[in-house]
Amino acid sequence: MGKKKATTDGPSSSSRQCTITGVFSRQTKYKQDSAKWCALTDSVVRLIAKEMLPFSIVEKPAFRRMLQTFDSQYELPGRTYVSQTAIPQLYNSIKDDILNEIKDIQFFSATTDMWSSSNMTPYMSLTIHYISVDWSLHSKCLETRYVPDNHTADTLGENLKSAVADWGLDEHKLVCITTDNGANIVAAIRDLGWPWLNCFGHNLHLAVSHGLDSNKDRTARAIGLCKGLVNTFNLSWLKRRDLRKAQSEANLPQHSLILVSGV
Repeated sequence: MGKKKATTDGPSSSSRQCTITGVFSRQTKYKQDSAKWCALTDSVVRLIAKEMLPFSIVEKPAFRRMLQTFDSQYELPGRTYVSQTAIPQLYNSIKDDILNEIKDIQFFSATTDMWSSSNMTPYMSLTIHYISVDWSLHSKCLETRYVPDNHTADTLGENLKSAVADWGLDEHKLVCITTDNGANIVAAIRDLGWPWLNCFGHNLHLAVSHGLDSNKDRTARAIGLCKGLVNTFNLSWLKRRDLRKAQSEANLPQHSLILVSGV
């Protein structure tokens, strides 16, 4: 009889060691003051800020599961920490970088506008534009501030002057500030004594709107024909297929026809 070859049915010592090590590493979380935890949290916070995601994303099970898959030792902080600690820290860090960058600029121009959010909350945004020492053009939105008071010339002027001062800018280095033609903002700039330039885009919009309004019947007919054409393609997959084929044969981008609401 031949000798039987010895076999083992259980896991090898090396595999048992890997399993034990893996379980231990999964149970050991990064400390919140560790470099790894701070780096991972910074990446999450920058994602939220850059993509304007809601703070509640850190509470979504799928998002938390994804991060656990990437690194099981990382424990994502909660919504309160992100909104009250991490985001303010990121803001202050970026603000310090910008302050350091713009402190030595020789001249700058600015643009500002009043706008309302979807829930009709009023804001004022301020953006500056300047050329650096290496002749590169830069544009930076410095801030968007809440303006709950009546938007009088005095209120707008005070907020603009305060914003410029908060960022350490010398208003005497302001070449010009561009706004729309709103009476109050124009009066505010005039009272501040700042050089003013009206917005070309706003003027162009007014000119086009005036031209369309003066020919309402023709404009409405043209828009109606375009809407009908778009609807014809949107309601038929055969026509959309033929459109893509024609675009391909003409070496054109395969764009879809869309209907803009409110037009």
